[in-house]
Amino acid sequence: MQERDILPNYLSTNVRMRDIKKITKDLFVDSIRMKMKVLNFFSERVAANYAIKVFCTTRYSRKTTKEVEAVFQTAKLETLQIHGEEIKVYIFGKENTKSIFLVHGWEGQARDFFKMIPPLVQAGYRVITIDGPAHGYSTGERTNLIDFALTLKKIVKIYGLSYEAFIGHSFGGASIVKFLSDNPQVKVKHTITISSPNKIINIFKNYAKFMHMSDSLLKKMISNFKETSGEDINELEVSKMYKKINAKKLLIHDFGDSAISYNVAEEILESDKEISHLKTNSLGHMHILKAELVHKEILDFLK
Repeated sequence: MQERDILPNYLSTNVRMRDIKKITKDLFVDSIRMKMKVLNFFSERVAANYAIKVFCTTRYSRKTTKEVEAVFQTAKLETLQIHGEEIKVYIFGKENTKSIFLVHGWEGQARDFFKMIPPLVQAGYRVITIDGPAHGYSTGERTNLIDFALTLKKIVKIYGLSYEAFIGHSFGGASIVKFLSDNPQVKVKHTITISSPNKIINIFKNYAKFMHMSDSLLKKMISNFKETSGEDINELEVSKMYKKINAKKLLIHDFGDSAISYNVAEEILESDKEISHLKTNSLGHMHILKAELVHKEILDFLK
């Protein structure tokens, strides 16, 4: 028997690259699960803090293409020092025009909006977007919803307190709602959330399930997060925070979104009958940002 015949299947030379990536990811996740179990055996608090650390750690997303860079070469790039990190800010369009602020999702980046930015600029708006902390070309290793909202607060103080619209995708949608609900001094006419989550506690629960955490460890993780952030996860709901914002609201969500179920959109819409709504099909969680029908709906909503 030759040596290659006794090797595991995943070491075969015929294995596809995506299979190798999956195996590597599975081994990495298994190592995290094991470490949590070991830490929990000695100290539930230490295990909970480790769980939070992993939960808030991002993987840099810097994928780009010539088409994307052609758009971003037209931006004015500024770097701000916020909370000890370098935050990249991209500004499109003319000064002294109505401003729109775009906020990307978890492990996303400003470049996710490369298809949306040109029609907004062509319509006469100044567009401001960022690579959030620990995302894109900004620095940092980990972040969370509270950190994102506080970062937005710092940035908005620099670029002005009056905006035509805030538009947030996914985690970015929850971030803008959190930020605006906490800062009523910011004047905004329109808020648009795209593929946004609702109850942040459900994100924690899904993470705990994926990591095979016990109910006790999850409870401790939530408690520790409250101690460090001052925020009760159970109270962080987009539907609740949205009610505090005095602006016209538009919710956009795809029926086939596999990352954040359309049922979540229905929860938000049920809480406020005045929220306008665009339901798309077959666009998914990311392609929805590139769709012309979405761009048209946004421009019509802003009129």
